[in-house]
Amino acid sequence: MIGRNGFGKTVLLKCICGLLYPSTGTVTVGGKVVGKEVDYPGNIGFIIESPGFLSRYSGLKNLKYLASIREKIREDEMRKYIELVGLNPDDKKHVGVMKKIR
Repeated sequence: MIGRNGFGKTVLLKCICGLLYPSTGTVTVGGKVVGKEVDYPGNIGFIIESPGFLSRYSGLKNLKYLASIREKIREDEMRKYIELVGLNPDDKKHVGVMKKIR
């Protein structure tokens, strides 16, 4: 989403996810009104604002942990997407640990 600070992008995303409900109007996801017909949409995942990672674990281990919550993605798929963004799924470095580039 693109827009200036204070224009409601984060509030809209929170309404879509069921973390907030609008004071007027409705938010519909998958044909259901969030906050009335469904508390939150069932088949979405979201990280709003600052993502949190388990700093003691590698990227793949973090993803495996998150995936275990809903069991919607296999490890081979996770590995494919890690490689797709130019990272090595077998890298044992903990998240947030980066080498300085000169």
